Amino acid sequence: MKISKFLIFALALQFLVIIAMFINAYLPVFFGQELKVRASGFDPRDLLSGNYVLLDYGVHLEEPYSYQGKDTYFVELKDEDQDGIYEFSKPSLEKPKNAPFIKAKLKNSWPYDLDLGIEKYFAPAQKALELERDLLTNQEAIVTIKIFDGKARIIDLYVRNEASLD
Repeated sequence: MKISKFLIFALALQFLVIIAMFINAYLPVFFGQELKVRASGFDPRDLLSGNYVLLDYGVHLEEPYSYQGKDTYFVELKDEDQDGIYEFSKPSLEKPKNAPFIKAKLKNSWPYDLDLGIEKYFAPAQKALELERDLLTNQEAIVTIKIFDGKARIIDLYVRNEASLD
């Protein structure tokens, strides 16, 4: 009898952990602040991961001395031009007080790339190929993201062509 109670508890606990992970992953989508950012990218054609576009936001540690042995950084977003498209500021070890930010992890120790958690945009095969073609012609990707407590999720991505650039 004790074994069956333990099995039921273990099974219920597994489901509760999965539900908590799911809710945590979708918090930015439901409660996050929506922003637009610029990115460049390409389609890496990964058979195992599926069809996605790998995005680069240009966020990395500038100098090796800014590494400081830490692996968590905060990247603030600012709308410098007041055009509705936010720019990434330099990574900092201090959490911004009253500004949108993304909590980034150090990806590798050289070249000091940071992982924002929004580098991959998954799309159906045809759309991924269209995005790849557009991004290879050096057109600008505008990525709509939602941020909640330092976590970000991609909501949409479109390519802005040369004619629509300001």
